[in-house]
Amino acid sequence: MKKIIYLILGISLLYFLYLRFRLGLVRYFDVDEYTHLHWGYSFFLGQRPYVNFFYLIPPFFLYPIAGLFAVFGRSVGTIIMARTFISGIYLATAGVIILLGRKLRNRQTGLLSALIFVLIPLPNDKMLEIRPDLLSVFLSLLGLYLLIKSFEKKRGWLLYISGFFYSLSLGFVPKTLFFCIPVVLVFIYRLFRNFKKGVLRELVQFGAGFLLPVITILVLIVVWGKPKLAFYNMTKMASDVTATLGAKFYMRPDLFFYPNDTFYGLPGFSPPYVMNLLIYLIASFYAIFRFVSIFKDNDGEKSTREFLIISSFWINLYAFVYVYPLKHSQYLIPVAPFIAIFFAEFISVLFLEKQKSTKGLLFLVFIIYLGFIGETLYKKKMQWTNKVSLTKLENLIKNIPKDSPIFDLTGETILFPDGYYFCCLPYGQYEESIRFKFPDLETDMKKRQTNFVHVGNVERLNVLPGLQAKYIRENFIPASDSSFLVRK
Repeated sequence: MKKIIYLILGISLLYFLYLRFRLGLVRYFDVDEYTHLHWGYSFFLGQRPYVNFFYLIPPFFLYPIAGLFAVFGRSVGTIIMARTFISGIYLATAGVIILLGRKLRNRQTGLLSALIFVLIPLPNDKMLEIRPDLLSVFLSLLGLYLLIKSFEKKRGWLLYISGFFYSLSLGFVPKTLFFCIPVVLVFIYRLFRNFKKGVLRELVQFGAGFLLPVITILVLIVVWGKPKLAFYNMTKMASDVTATLGAKFYMRPDLFFYPNDTFYGLPGFSPPYVMNLLIYLIASFYAIFRFVSIFKDNDGEKSTREFLIISSFWINLYAFVYVYPLKHSQYLIPVAPFIAIFFAEFISVLFLEKQKSTKGLLFLVFIIYLGFIGETLYKKKMQWTNKVSLTKLENLIKNIPKDSPIFDLTGETILFPDGYYFCCLPYGQYEESIRFKFPDLETDMKKRQTNFVHVGNVERLNVLPGLQAKYIRENFIPASDSSFLVRK
């Protein structure tokens, strides 16, 4: 029975990873994807973030996107390759989840954790998209796994690499800072419990690895120029912007846990919705039990391992509910791997802890039922394609000279130079949080020789600061393509 369970889990995981890969190729694009793609293309053209174009997160995600443009060129195919790159990161994340699930319980739990991760509806859509969040979480999970291994194997080089990956993740998305809190707590505990040179050496080794990406970012922003502006954008302004938007557009933390066919494929209390809700509830309650059980265990290494994994979950969940002013579904990406692991461990304890054929058969029935729900969900979502967006981009490439600057309010044009310092974002909605002197719209557009404004819909002008919207309305008129305005 044990071999059959391994076989079923392995085949199911491979099948749903395949479906997930196919969905990534055809699913429609989120507006944030256009933004990251366009920023990456601007970087590929030699533009400097923070200096030549507005950028408010750390710069590392620009490199893989610009690298794709360098390898595959200025084409629609490169956009699909970017989705393929994210699918590769997703596959690697599933691999680390297997390792963490195995550390927490056993191999079966590891495989089941990865399968649940692939099947869970929320926030799987956001892990399809071209955004830095998943890559950042993958690096944090990898850092977590290597930290656990370093404590078990007593190898300093693993500590160094662990610190490097924890820090590298922050160079993509600062939200993974919450993964570092359990690490700090563990090192403090180890120092107070046994203040020896060995523990100090561990801290230095981890810190040395952690410093490397930090130093790299500092060197980059100095080389690019305006390091104060870059540091401000990555820290204070990014925080102020999310706080402003959170106050204006409040989102409840349970918003995505109500019926929603966008996330769950079907309306109402559908099987995918119920499955998602049960997985989150059971995993969360089980994680409470697991956290309490840590302090009853006399095995120091096991307690440290479990504390790092379980507290990483709780701290990231706390951050989503109480810290982040905005509650977008991608903010659940740091939580989802742990939800999958704890639900998988609960199911393993329930069905597989004692090798009985009856429980094994019930487990297989359970997996088949989950698989049926997952297949229904994936095939439904494959109907919502990116064909219209890709066709539009192909037409733009054919009809507009590639060197024509476009002031793009949505980011959909992607493969053209910036027509203004800002691009793609509704920055008029948080103008009060932008506390640096940005270029005058009229002057900057004339300097760049900008003759096109892409609005998508003319109402999009309302997300600009008032004076800028007034200038656009007075100096640009609708083109034959209603999503564009052209200079008079």
